[in-house]
Amino acid sequence: MNGVVGMERCNRKESKHWLLEGPNSEGYYRLSDDNEDSAKKQCVTRYKAGGKRNEKGAKARLRNSISTQPCEKDTKSSVTAETGYVQLEIVETAVHDAGFYLRTVDGLCFDGSKFRKCEPVGELLWGVGLSFSGNGEKGDVERSFFKFHLGNRCLEEDVNHVNGGYVGMGSCENNKHARRWGLKRGKLSRNNSQICVVRTLDNGAATRMCSEGWFEHLTAEIPLEAEKARAQSEEYYRRDLSSMISK
Repeated sequence: MNGVVGMERCNRKESKHWLLEGPNSEGYYRLSDDNEDSAKKQCVTRYKAGGKRNEKGAKARLRNSISTQPCEKDTKSSVTAETGYVQLEIVETAVHDAGFYLRTVDGLCFDGSKFRKCEPVGELLWGVGLSFSGNGEKGDVERSFFKFHLGNRCLEEDVNHVNGGYVGMGSCENNKHARRWGLKRGKLSRNNSQICVVRTLDNGAATRMCSEGWFEHLTAEIPLEAEKARAQSEEYYRRDLSSMISK
């Protein structure tokens, strides 16, 4: 690691060998590399990037800047260096327990081929699958969107539709048209934002080239009932833990 943290392709060596360690005595975690030498181990921290250490005002370090530095002080070194890490908290959601809706701005949900009224039914709930390309690009991640309660059915670009430019549901296995999906800034797209999902006047789903500028804005939303159940379960856990400690 070279002190700079950012987003890159998953198959780069700099994207691998991370550890999420903890919890510490205060219940927090740290993100570090997997170096077994504690003196050389690097941790993710805030404030170090975006400016110089002793600068003030606009040229000072930025609160939202991220970089790496030694996790702990090297007792064998005479060089004074900043050490430590940003304390992280793991926040659980119900997305892995219940799936999520793909909701439009006017309150409809995407079911894979059309947009319809959002209801607490399994056919409207989605999950995200990850796989790695085997076409000479080791480590290149590919995403798919599958029906949460029917894991072998995935969203696919329907290239065989008589009118072309449509989406539907197909097999998740060995289906190149069901891979390389993504959802970013409300845009459900395929092949690195080349093909975008759009909405027709009859609330059907179709595809257009993203370069045309058209797409249906979608938000991944956890069902309210599932989120309430998760929060209630977490509260019960806290109460049980408190009662055990007080005994």
